[in-house]
Amino acid sequence: MNNSSRNTPQEIFAQLQETRLFLDWKEKHPKGFLSHFFSSLSFLEESEMHWEVGFFDPQEEKITVFFQEEMNFSCRAPEKVFQEKDKSVEMLSLQEVKITLENALQLFTQELQQRYPALKVGQGFVVLQKLQENLLWNVSGMTTSFSVANLKMHAITGKILDMQLIEVVRREKGEMQRN
Repeated sequence: MNNSSRNTPQEIFAQLQETRLFLDWKEKHPKGFLSHFFSSLSFLEESEMHWEVGFFDPQEEKITVFFQEEMNFSCRAPEKVFQEKDKSVEMLSLQEVKITLENALQLFTQELQQRYPALKVGQGFVVLQKLQENLLWNVSGMTTSFSVANLKMHAITGKILDMQLIEVVRREKGEMQRN
């Protein structure tokens, strides 16, 4: 899979920081910080990444998501963050990211072929975030057997922290049940 035409989080972040929309937001939320990047993607064909960029404001305990539409950025209204008890939203530092998006997607594909050779993935998504003090690429893909393959990889070292196959639909006695 050749993803060289896809914009990187670093490129999107640099573009976003130059916009009046972001500068106005940052002025009103001086303690706000970068928390994540998210994009859906296709494993079947090369597709453009449509990044959503999240910023967390610890004073309001809300997240604002910016997204690019054509050449302009927009944002959603700040929303309360869904987070597990005793876990806080952590600051994402793009300067620390050593493993590229392209490398993360290649590793996901290689691991999927090695661990689950009969499975093929179609649509999926990728998240870049800091979670429990680990800078992570979190790559997921929906398989043709209605399960989700998920890889968590350290975005600095490239070490695989977790790879799982999660059944979305479980078959029992000829019936399908949703998990």
